Amino acid sequence: MILADKDHNDHNKGKEPYQSVQNLISLRNDFVHYKAELIDLAGNKKDKSQKLEKKIKSKIKKLNPLTGKDNPFFPDKCLGYGCALWAIQSSVAFTKDFFQTMGLNFHNLPEGLEAPFMKSVDELPKVNLEKKTNGNKNDSEFE
Repeated sequence: MILADKDHNDHNKGKEPYQSVQNLISLRNDFVHYKAELIDLAGNKKDKSQKLEKKIKSKIKKLNPLTGKDNPFFPDKCLGYGCALWAIQSSVAFTKDFFQTMGLNFHNLPEGLEAPFMKSVDELPKVNLEKKTNGNKNDSEFE
């Protein structure tokens, strides 16, 4: 709405980072307003959680290793460190893009500087994608 008021038509809702934030909002809404649903095991009908999985599974670099292999994607496999990291990175990327599109400088800092919490995202432990934990809490999955 703010972008429309500012005549910023170049802000494409179908591209990143806007698309990831839309998916993050969908994930939040599905989690906070969770409703039990029947799952069609034959795969004839796409349920809400399957649609969510299709949207965000590729964006989450590491699924929750402390769940069974047959557990559903949402919420069991989805919610974990990998999802939290994706959520933070998506939010920060959207914030940066929004301020840039609006022609604003984040927190009125000199050009090229960012707020401390924005920089701290890069310092978060990265998920070790090579290590398979097999659900063992003692296995290290972080660098």
